[in-house]
Amino acid sequence: MSNPALPEHSSLDIEAFSRIFRNRNSSYKFLWMQAILRVVALGKCRDNAIPVNLLVAHMFEIAKYPLRKFRLAFGLNDRIDMHLRDLGEVKAWEDIQRNIFECNIAGRAEEIPGHIVRKMMKFVPYRMLIPFFPGNQLGKFSERTQHEVIATLSRRNFESEKPPLYRLLPGMEAIELHPLWRNYLEVNLSIVEAWAKWHWAKYLQTCNPNSPAIQSKLEKPDSRAALSREREFWRWVIGKRAGEIICIFSGEDLDMGDFALDHYLPRDFIAHDQIWNLSPVSQAANAQKSNMLPPRESFERFVQIQHIGLTTYHAARPGKYRKLMDEYLAGINVSVWNENPPSLADLQSAYSQVILPLWQLAKNNGFRIWSEES
Repeated sequence: MSNPALPEHSSLDIEAFSRIFRNRNSSYKFLWMQAILRVVALGKCRDNAIPVNLLVAHMFEIAKYPLRKFRLAFGLNDRIDMHLRDLGEVKAWEDIQRNIFECNIAGRAEEIPGHIVRKMMKFVPYRMLIPFFPGNQLGKFSERTQHEVIATLSRRNFESEKPPLYRLLPGMEAIELHPLWRNYLEVNLSIVEAWAKWHWAKYLQTCNPNSPAIQSKLEKPDSRAALSREREFWRWVIGKRAGEIICIFSGEDLDMGDFALDHYLPRDFIAHDQIWNLSPVSQAANAQKSNMLPPRESFERFVQIQHIGLTTYHAARPGKYRKLMDEYLAGINVSVWNENPPSLADLQSAYSQVILPLWQLAKNNGFRIWSEES
């Protein structure tokens, strides 16, 4: 995904707006801007004013999937996870500890305690506006004084020829979007959202350089695909090689009418359903393993089953083999097997260069290792 260009506007300082994500070492600016966009999209800014507790609620809502579902790091100086834990310790918010993904944080903004809102708002509402004010307007003040100056400038320049995105209302209970900026965001919502998400993904990739498919980990995952094509492939292979296809975890024979497809590396980590990461297993093993990592000793059996599948398909359906290989080639980054299948040794070598580092990274990120005794 390339960086979307922001539309121009004769009465707005788009160049200043394009610099709001500079000089950042935490997630707050990205979450703050995306929260503003969500409120605009939902039509919840009455008279252009947005309560800061509503923005904080949406910041938590945006953060919870990449942070808790996919276990992405937000940066060494980031405190979002700590604030979420603080919120979960409040009696009215105990459901966050039980299942944060079922908890509608954005719908309960007024229940967020004031001390958590104040911690979240300590810097970001001010620092987001810095690009709109030349350095000579801010001067060299202490941090607290500079925030006071930014708040004053946001109100003073609100009626200027090139107004800031919003002004900070007295008491810091709310911000007020400038009407021109609100209209700009509404008219160009899809473009600005894509631009903000591009910067968000780029930042998270910097914080998580070895984590795959960052773009797929920004929001609530889509509903699981039916995997009909992949199931049909393995059902056909099991039928052709009856007695040879076993569950890589339990060792039991698999029947073409009774098996499950397991994401060898957890889907919550790998964030896709590509066939090179799928293996036929028993229904019981698939249910028990769930979202955990496979035991390391299952790797060789996993590769053996993949090799049987590829060689069997190539022998019986050479015309369709090349299309099947597209996902294998993209996933394990080998381009010499599109005509003939690899040897078992070559396949194991290629898989070991991809699967094993990702397995270790997922383990380091907190994914548990499954065993049949667990």
